[in-house]
Amino acid sequence: FSLPSSCLDHGVVSMAFSFDEDKRKERLKFASSGSRREREKLWEERFSDPSGGHGGGFNKRNRKCSDFKQKGSKGVLRLEGRRNPLGLKAKIANVNRLSGVQSESLHEVEVNVLKLCEEGQLNEAIRIVKFMIQQCVQPSVNTYACLLKRCIRMNALREGKQIHAYILASGLRKNIFLGNSLIDMYSKCGNLLEAREVFDTLPKHNVFSWTIIISAYVKHGYSNEALALFGQMQREGTKPDDVTYVSILKACASLESLEQGKQIHETIKRNGYDADVFVGSTLVDM
Repeated sequence: FSLPSSCLDHGVVSMAFSFDEDKRKERLKFASSGSRREREKLWEERFSDPSGGHGGGFNKRNRKCSDFKQKGSKGVLRLEGRRNPLGLKAKIANVNRLSGVQSESLHEVEVNVLKLCEEGQLNEAIRIVKFMIQQCVQPSVNTYACLLKRCIRMNALREGKQIHAYILASGLRKNIFLGNSLIDMYSKCGNLLEAREVFDTLPKHNVFSWTIIISAYVKHGYSNEALALFGQMQREGTKPDDVTYVSILKACASLESLEQGKQIHETIKRNGYDADVFVGSTLVDM
């Protein structure tokens, strides 16, 4: 899957971003006073490297906040600004018509997509998201995450792969939140190999990344691999949480490895999780 070449001219990002009042006013001034070419260059930079800017389109606190801030130039743009390129306005209008939303706000379109997800109309939600991308209007990280969560509930692996392709096409392969959601989706939909591939391609891992992949290996019966990942997690300096400990204790129990279980128990006590109800119950079972 690839984006149309026209997307390099006008792109939209809707990732969460906030800033204080003084900086907001300064950047909004830039947005209103910059030349058309300056604004178009910012959108072009956004789509050539989506990681090069921040956005707040979906989660912004009020309509006056920017939808996009470029990291290098610090320039900002508002998706619904009157001085936006006409082509960008036309693309948003097209998405609104398809989604049946009588509004000029992209926020309303994404709310409609989330509503469809909650109602179980996954294919219709994906259809709108696909059209958004074709119109170079990028869905928010939150929208992608909700779609993946619905795939888990419906065990919809094929649709999950489709959403994964859209995420890659949007330049969000390095987003750790979406990466964790993809690992979770693949593992719970029965594709452990894809889950591991996504895990390995993430530029960095947090405790959620490790816990999800370790839990996936335990669930699929690969307890030795789960223990190996747990050791790698500790060597890389990521501290396990209560959910990680529950999963790794289950791995020890399935292998009947009492000695390893005792070692992990000592680690649990040192990190203060021995009083946790779920960890304690798993220790008893082991």
